[in-house]
Amino acid sequence: IYNSVYFSHLGDWKCEKCGFSHPKQAFTKAPHYPLVGMYNQYNTNAAVLLTTQIGIDKKAISSALQNFKPAFGRQEDLTIQGKKVKIFLSKNPTSFNESLRTIASLNAKNLLIVLNDRIPDGRDVSWIWDVDFEDFIGEFRNIVVSGDRSYDIGLRIKYTQPIIHDSLFIIQENLKEAVKLGLEKTKKSETLYILPTYSAMLEVRKILTGKKIL
Repeated sequence: IYNSVYFSHLGDWKCEKCGFSHPKQAFTKAPHYPLVGMYNQYNTNAAVLLTTQIGIDKKAISSALQNFKPAFGRQEDLTIQGKKVKIFLSKNPTSFNESLRTIASLNAKNLLIVLNDRIPDGRDVSWIWDVDFEDFIGEFRNIVVSGDRSYDIGLRIKYTQPIIHDSLFIIQENLKEAVKLGLEKTKKSETLYILPTYSAMLEVRKILTGKKIL
């Protein structure tokens, strides 16, 4: 049984039959977490553990974490038309759940989901039914969906009703128009959070920045 879930199957668990349980503390925490989200705390702790074990100086580790910049599309921050945009690459149920959980904790109100089914994404998009949209979708005020499989993800979101209402939810097949719409619905004081699959992330960045990733 789980008292709490950190992400996927990881959490504070125990077996009531044999008594086997999650250790209270299995690692030394990182001095700084450059990215938000429990999953990034796991990643950071793993990196700190490895670098500590191979003899990297603690000051060098701390400096690296303080100066860390996110890779493209992975919690990348952009400013477009004077508005903040943050991209969370989301390509499977676990990453999607963690992206939703994380942006909900940031009080996100504006969401653009982009679902493609190209080779880098995987042709089968049935995994969207394993995403726990019902747990998070009510947190958002404006939701736009787009991509090659915009109607698939649109149908999945529709199944969260009555949590989501039609007036707050738009399906826009054309990605450029979807990005434009998402920006229009985002206030100057707010952030547009974009959750795309991999090829969709590349497209979104090109639209936003006007250039491809080389």
